[in-house]
Amino acid sequence: MIFPYKAMNRKDTIWFNSNLLDTALPSGKLTNVIFDGGNSLIVDNSYRFFNLKLLTVDQLRKVNHKRYSL
Repeated sequence: MIFPYKAMNRKDTIWFNSNLLDTALPSGKLTNVIFDGGNSLIVDNSYRFFNLKLLTVDQLRKVNHKRYSL
């Protein structure tokens, strides 16, 4: 699933595909996002906020899986 790390209407937002993310690590007040394959990107969001977005995407994925696997 894809999700923005900032508000969708902001010009500087980046959309992430959760299937391509390996992990996210705190880096001070920023977050280091590590992708499958080892590439990384530091985003100007706190780890707590970014991780909350990842958890929300995961919950939505589970709901969709239950809904469409009936």
